[in-house]
Amino acid sequence: MQELENILAEKLQNFEIFPRRFGIKPAKIHLYGPPRSGKTSLSLLIAKHSKHPIYIDCIDPRNDKEMLTSQVLKAFLEKRIDWLILDNYDFSLTLPNLPNILLITTPPIARLPQGFLSRVILPLNFAEYISISPKSTSLTQLFNSYLKNGNTPEMLFLPEFQKIQRRQEHLRLFFQEDYVFFLQLLSFQSQKITTHHLYTHMKKSIKISKDKAYRLLNTLEACHFLTLLPHINAPSLPKKLFFYDFALPYAFSKAPNFQAIFENMVFLELLNQTNAPIFYAQECHFLIENHAFFALPFPNQKDINKILQNNPKRQITIIAIHPQEHPHCKIIDFISFALRD
Repeated sequence: MQELENILAEKLQNFEIFPRRFGIKPAKIHLYGPPRSGKTSLSLLIAKHSKHPIYIDCIDPRNDKEMLTSQVLKAFLEKRIDWLILDNYDFSLTLPNLPNILLITTPPIARLPQGFLSRVILPLNFAEYISISPKSTSLTQLFNSYLKNGNTPEMLFLPEFQKIQRRQEHLRLFFQEDYVFFLQLLSFQSQKITTHHLYTHMKKSIKISKDKAYRLLNTLEACHFLTLLPHINAPSLPKKLFFYDFALPYAFSKAPNFQAIFENMVFLELLNQTNAPIFYAQECHFLIENHAFFALPFPNQKDINKILQNNPKRQITIIAIHPQEHPHCKIIDFISFALRD
């Protein structure tokens, strides 16, 4: 039991823990989602506020799984456990008949153990980013930092000189032999693509089979690393590709596309704000029912006139860096849009 307590104490000491906009109620729960999205931090917050939690990282090579399984069973029989948290769960540990168990993985689990519910954990939205940032920082500074460093929680707590290197290290580890595939994929941020078009483009520069390209895309979509947004009227048309972290190109590209990054950021915020289906259309970036949204950092009158001309019967909102007054549409700054002011 002492070893289990030491594992948790070490993790709590070396990990940033912060509240999220949602809570986790006692139950049998499976958390999954893209890398560095805050799954472990959320589990440690639960452990910190529990009387007898047990936390085990299933891929930590220092752990003797047979011994840990024995200790978990002993704690269960002695009623000295109220939460069992298995990070990087790999089915190798036998689950006791506890009411409160938390399993953490990156991909979804096709066949969950009986009684478990799955929940995807995504990175911070802008309101959360503000809530755990230093209170003395202005909204403008926070927005600039969010836009530059992205939405993964870890970026808030790292020194500036470590941020790019850490992001590169994490994703190189995550993709391993498919790292070059990821680098190629980044250039399609916020673009309309088909899987076939993507494969045709990639095979010119990397050795990859069609089956593997399709499989990788499906895997990344399943764990919410990326989203393929469909067209409103034709699911067979090319889909728009968005990443879970809009700022990835700043760490991997010599020439990041600011418009693509901004559009990706707005999409993630829309995803956070609505449960309604989101689509794109030829005439607008995003469409929710009859409400057309546009992500334009610096809209000019020509842009606005074209939008109004192409969307005469739709409600229109343009999300920009700075707000503007206009008689026929709403032009709101991203900060107000994200905070719903």
